[in-house]
Amino acid sequence: QLLADPSRMSDNVYIWARLKDGTPLVTATKEVSGWLVLVHVTANSDWSSLPLSGLFVDMLRRLTQLSVAPVARKSKTDAHDKGEIVIKETDEANTLLAPYQVLDGFGQLQKPTATVKPIAFQNLKSLKTNAVHPPGFYGPAEQSVALNLFPQSGPLKALNMNAMNATLHSYQFKAPFNLRAPLFVSALILLLIDSLLVLWLRGALAISLPRSKTAAPVIALCFMAISLFTTTPIFAQDEKRQAFQLKSALNTHLAYVKTGNKEIDTVSRQGLRGLTYILHTRTAVEPLEPLGVDITSDELAFYPVLYWPVGPYTKPISEKVALRINAYMKHGGMIIFDTKDQNSRTAGLQGKSQLALEALLSKLDIPRLEQVPKGHVLTKSFYLLSSFPGRYQQGALWVEATKRSGT
Repeated sequence: QLLADPSRMSDNVYIWARLKDGTPLVTATKEVSGWLVLVHVTANSDWSSLPLSGLFVDMLRRLTQLSVAPVARKSKTDAHDKGEIVIKETDEANTLLAPYQVLDGFGQLQKPTATVKPIAFQNLKSLKTNAVHPPGFYGPAEQSVALNLFPQSGPLKALNMNAMNATLHSYQFKAPFNLRAPLFVSALILLLIDSLLVLWLRGALAISLPRSKTAAPVIALCFMAISLFTTTPIFAQDEKRQAFQLKSALNTHLAYVKTGNKEIDTVSRQGLRGLTYILHTRTAVEPLEPLGVDITSDELAFYPVLYWPVGPYTKPISEKVALRINAYMKHGGMIIFDTKDQNSRTAGLQGKSQLALEALLSKLDIPRLEQVPKGHVLTKSFYLLSSFPGRYQQGALWVEATKRSGT
């Protein structure tokens, strides 16, 4: 491990990252052929966990972008005739950068068309965008450089709206109107009318239509009144629930059952938020902010894991809710019931949380449980585990009993 001393660094050494106490973590210096970058950590986790983290991979990706900037450097070659040293320019600066992604007229990155031409690296800064060289990224995917729409010289200035004599208005957002109910009712009415007309044309119905001039408007008004009285009103609560379900379906979230107790719900949310952070840093799973669900009304199929705190505050569930929970578990959902009564269980007492859990499980189709046996899949999930420590070292973890022959 090489430690850098900031007091002895020359002016051509740059500190790109440092610790809170000022110790340089990443230093770099410009050489003739490129950059020399030093990361001042050990190759293992004895001094820092940086080499084993995903951040280190992102740092290396950013560093590889510097290698796409070739430098016109001079090289020495021996002349064949006189043996003298001849200085000649290399042609690395004329490296062509193929288009990788370009901006379309709507400002969206798209794949380049056949009319887009590559750009020589030495012309990148002075080149102005045009039809054959649109703004975007040029070069390899991991080492692409940007051709900006506007020149980089000079600061950007805010648009002067006073000179335009314009009036500013904020964007007015209107909630969508649900037309499912009136459309279904209209389709049903048209289906009934079509069925009656078909029966009438076949002679199955003897219907004499009125010949009065006012009959047609009266019939039309009757149909309109029927459609108005049979439509289902749209409530703001339904729209809010639909937005919540859409948010749950589009992304992965860990969820907890809301108990109605503000303190308990806050603890549940903060605990799942910490678990979400651990999943982000240690696994490829990237769930978003945990959500609280109403066990009696919200759809459960969107959530892979459901945390359910159980205690005296737990309300009894109906048979309909029990069927929804059973269907959730049978289709792969996992529920973690937490009675939070380890202190009383250690003393051999049966608290109110245990009674609430027994009342809850009596209505659910729970398989036979057993303590985690030796060699269970949970002991080999991410690390080899011989126990499952948590807040209490001797806590028992119960899982679904494995099927054995003869049982």
